[in-house]
Amino acid sequence: GVEIGGHSHSHPQLDQLDDDALRFELTRCRDLVAGELGALPMSFAYPYGYSSRRVRREVRAAGFAQALAVGNGLARPRQGPYALRRVTVRRGTRVEEFARLVEGRAIARTFATDRALTKGYALVRRARQVRRKAVRTRV
Repeated sequence: GVEIGGHSHSHPQLDQLDDDALRFELTRCRDLVAGELGALPMSFAYPYGYSSRRVRREVRAAGFAQALAVGNGLARPRQGPYALRRVTVRRGTRVEEFARLVEGRAIARTFATDRALTKGYALVRRARQVRRKAVRTRV
């Protein structure tokens, strides 16, 4: 009843990698897990929860059947197989809290601060991405 899935080879922000580095991260991870377990991993969890349309396409091409972002919510069918939500389980998460999260109780309250920080950091990441593109076009 437990699956060991993929999570990349070196835990980078996948949406910040070029195509070759992205493919390496996915295939190296897949091959290592398959080599140890004797079966290809079916699920993939995006490091830091970050993905993009390009990353999701490459995850699918690498043979993963589904992938999970963070989102700190429960997965729902309308999210699609390559953008499923998951909750963050930290070192300090107690068994009672874990049970509550799995049952879908008090998720919004538990992760209110995380969601605010995530939105702020998303703005920072977008600004960095725009800046990088501007620098590349000037070169």
